[in-house]
Amino acid sequence: MDEFMEGNIILSIEVVTGERPAENIPLDRLLAPPHPSAAAEYHMRHAALVERRLAAIEDGTASLVILLSSYGADLLALCREVRLE
Repeated sequence: MDEFMEGNIILSIEVVTGERPAENIPLDRLLAPPHPSAAAEYHMRHAALVERRLAAIEDGTASLVILLSSYGADLLALCREVRLE
């Protein structure tokens, strides 16, 4: 979450599950890649981790929550279960 503060105005909440998230979703905010100078092994492990998380969202065992605000914080969260009340 970035820039969270009292008075945030929520623009939209989207829960992605059972399908692959759009390509423009910045998953690197959740799954930070290794430093560019890190050994290739770490980059391959990171790519495999991202693919596993995407597969979990796509098969419905995980959900990606995307909260966008018109003022204040944005949120990306990878969850096993989401319940909106």
